[in-house]
Amino acid sequence: MASHAVHAIIHVGMPKCGSSALQIALSNHLLSGSYSYTVIRENAEVLNGELVKRLAKTSATGYMPSVSARKIADWKSTQWQDCRNAIAKIAELGNIPVFSNEAWGNQFSQFAKLDILRRLGLKADVVMYVRPQVQWLNSAWWQWGAWTGQPFDLWFKSSIQKADWFNVYQEWLAVPGVDNVTVRLLPNDVVSDFNQFLEQPEAATSRANASLPAYLLRFFQQHEELRSGAHSSEIEFVMARHVDFPKASTPWVLSDQHISFCLSYYESSNLKLLNALNEKQKLEMRQCSAWWAADYYSDYCLESPYQTPLYINDVELIAKNAMHALVSLDRSHRNLQRRYDLLQQQSTTAGSPTTKSLLRSWLRRFTRTS
Repeated sequence: MASHAVHAIIHVGMPKCGSSALQIALSNHLLSGSYSYTVIRENAEVLNGELVKRLAKTSATGYMPSVSARKIADWKSTQWQDCRNAIAKIAELGNIPVFSNEAWGNQFSQFAKLDILRRLGLKADVVMYVRPQVQWLNSAWWQWGAWTGQPFDLWFKSSIQKADWFNVYQEWLAVPGVDNVTVRLLPNDVVSDFNQFLEQPEAATSRANASLPAYLLRFFQQHEELRSGAHSSEIEFVMARHVDFPKASTPWVLSDQHISFCLSYYESSNLKLLNALNEKQKLEMRQCSAWWAADYYSDYCLESPYQTPLYINDVELIAKNAMHALVSLDRSHRNLQRRYDLLQQQSTTAGSPTTKSLLRSWLRRFTRTS
């Protein structure tokens, strides 16, 4: 077993900065050359290649991220060693592991305290994507804050420090085992941007976990059991995957006072962040008013962050599209049942080991799908 540190690429988010789209692409499309998307699971198991693809297809989110640092803290010494050995084996085959978890962005303190990278034998290049904080906070409210039960202003005060991107950059630079931290501005197509970073060929991409329309978010607010907590987001992935909703903007909940406070709070930090960017992106950030100017948001229409009455037309739209989706899913389920019954009949008739093996394989897939 090689004793030297394994070079790895670690994507740490930031959350609400294209992470779901990137993780879907990484989980479902094998990287070329020496790179290998690799997943560390909660039990310290290490997966890569086709196994990650298979598991991603049956995941509610459609992707496989690595385990949260908070879960790693519970590992036993044998799990640390098993994980380290598994990563070393991947490297011995000539692969550079690529890890991803958007929660890691703000878990730098756990990585430092537990010495995670060095204990796993890793020497890491960290990659983080960022976007203007005012926009990020509005998205973050609808991803997490709206479902916590906290008053908006209290949530806002507790969340604002999390979007200090320069502080995150500095903290990751100081984590033992980190060689370099690359900061990238969130582009329209994060998958293509990351592929270029890894010098990968262009691949077909699809957007994941795009913002849900306002009327659906408001519907979730009225029916809290559908979105019962900050991290109970499975329904969003399911709806996005199966229900075709017309596009509509996310409600804007930051007032002029919130916007002014944010711009002032982050100004000094964002000026320092410029120096962490390459020259092209430095110019792009300087010229993007969303980072610096309240006027950029003057046309945004302020709405309440709390429950508001639902319009009957919106409710009818949700019901109609959900029914179309239900019919489609029922048709798909019946087709799967017919194919399963046919395989079962063939197995009973033929009784060959090959057919029985095929049936067992199909049964496992059918059970997961249904």
